Amino acid sequence: MIQDKLNAIAKKYGVNSAVKAVGGVSRYIKIMHNDDLSEYYKASQLLPYKMSQNGMSLYIDDLIVQLHGFEDKRFGSIRESKKLGDFRYGSKDYLSYKFTAEIHPMNMENGQKMWRVVGTSGDSGFGYSFISQRLTLGIRHRTQIYNQIIDRFNLNNYL
Repeated sequence: MIQDKLNAIAKKYGVNSAVKAVGGVSRYIKIMHNDDLSEYYKASQLLPYKMSQNGMSLYIDDLIVQLHGFEDKRFGSIRESKKLGDFRYGSKDYLSYKFTAEIHPMNMENGQKMWRVVGTSGDSGFGYSFISQRLTLGIRHRTQIYNQIIDRFNLNNYL
């Protein structure tokens, strides 16, 4: 009964309105999908995270971001962004450089709200316009960072 009404709200006004109607993301998942987020992704045919075709970008679904409750980063940022934390990258056997990751919101082609991973490591990094092409991290280091993000937040459990 309540699931039908929430489905109607989600179809007409969007999932965020349905989430607000029941008082939060965790309650929405509990009511609609028996507290199983992977069931939600199967039913909605959305992805919990997405890697770009060339492997240079990682996107995390808004629902996962809301569930984890990442800390807002407001200092020096025009757009809203959230802190993911510190990760390591480097040579094959020795991850020696610290990378501070953040996520920025964006809408995908299918209308799904996702958050793009960006960050810096000293004067290097990716995702920001102030980082020159020469100091942008390549695919090998990005893959190391992305794999750590996927592992730390258990994103594969939602597939």
